Amino acid sequence: MGVLYHGTTPLTSQSALDTLCSMFHTKTQKKTPFLQLLSLSWPTFLGYLFFGMSYGYLMNQRGIPWWGTLLFSLLVFGGSIQMMALAWLVHPLPLIQTTLIAFLVNARHVFYSLKRRSIPLKSKLSELWSFFTLSDETFTTLEMNPHLDSSSILILSTLHYLYWSGATLLGHLLGSRLTIQLQGLEFILTALFFSAFLNQVTSSKTSITALMGLIISAVSFMILPLVAALTVSLISLLGLTFIMVYRRSS
Repeated sequence: MGVLYHGTTPLTSQSALDTLCSMFHTKTQKKTPFLQLLSLSWPTFLGYLFFGMSYGYLMNQRGIPWWGTLLFSLLVFGGSIQMMALAWLVHPLPLIQTTLIAFLVNARHVFYSLKRRSIPLKSKLSELWSFFTLSDETFTTLEMNPHLDSSSILILSTLHYLYWSGATLLGHLLGSRLTIQLQGLEFILTALFFSAFLNQVTSSKTSITALMGLIISAVSFMILPLVAALTVSLISLLGLTFIMVYRRSS
């Protein structure tokens, strides 16, 4: 086994490797808290960049001005419901149905908020802001990094909020400069949900729930009109989710 020297102390190759790892670890720890949060939010930035730019481009194709796209993203901050609302610009739904569908599509955030409520924040305003900006990606990042304090949570949530809003604006502005029509971007939401469904089916913990959701949705769309089927299936899935969460907690 070779021998290296660190100063005047002989090191074996294994101990030299340990020393190198510790030096790298120390260097990583010298990052400022903000740079650490930027590195944590990098995957979300990449996802929002593509999805948000696609949404902004489609809003431009619908004739919505750039400020309308930005304002909608700032006020709604919900990629799924914003993509669904693109169809409502062409075929508007009654206000009650629109409100109900929007609530049901984003009902999962109720569970997110209940779980994150155990983290104390500095003020009521910061708590409300953290709930408003609690996206799927933010929730996942926080679950993977439970050591983050309240200030870091607020900064991370705000970064994700700005990523999405900026990406939608960028997509709209680029769309106004393009001289060609990009076809098929409307399918991005379907592809997103389908990939999420595949992840649920292939997971041993959620496969039964995912298959039950598929059966409920299929039956609803076979026997009911389109809007009624969507409403019934979403309500049924929400009730199923409540039951599953209650059973796991008990």
